[in-house]
Amino acid sequence: MADIEKAVAKRIARTWMAPYDTTERADLAAMGDSALTLAYRRFKGPINDRSKSELAEIAALFAELTRRHCRRKAAQEEQARQAWAQAEAAGCWPNSEIPIPAVGAKVSKIYPGLFGIPMRIHGRVYRAKVGLRVRLDAGQPIAGAKTVDLDRGWRTAL
Repeated sequence: MADIEKAVAKRIARTWMAPYDTTERADLAAMGDSALTLAYRRFKGPINDRSKSELAEIAALFAELTRRHCRRKAAQEEQARQAWAQAEAAGCWPNSEIPIPAVGAKVSKIYPGLFGIPMRIHGRVYRAKVGLRVRLDAGQPIAGAKTVDLDRGWRTAL
């Protein structure tokens, strides 16, 4: 919960909303998502001609919308972590017999290169926050990328 409050404070810092009280309010927390969005949209427009109470309400609505966004994002990240843990425990991709490369394994994949000519790229698997990624070997950029997501197309290199 503290992470969510830090994210809200970071979003509001250095904006016109900073001096207003943006702590979590029970009345706003009880509102549905669509009702909260409609309430926030009602205040759209220039803020110069708003009263102090309206500005405080706008700041509180924005803070509650940010809280909900952060909670949804945290829930999605947790679901992704659990899905990766299950897939790694099984040793293969979900609904597939293709094995998942281990951390540190050298992998390769065929990508379309210049004018669609296929080229093979190589990299090593490493653990990221949410799952596994591939750190590409030097001199093998894919549109300037140095790391890419590990997907079913990556095979363990021989």
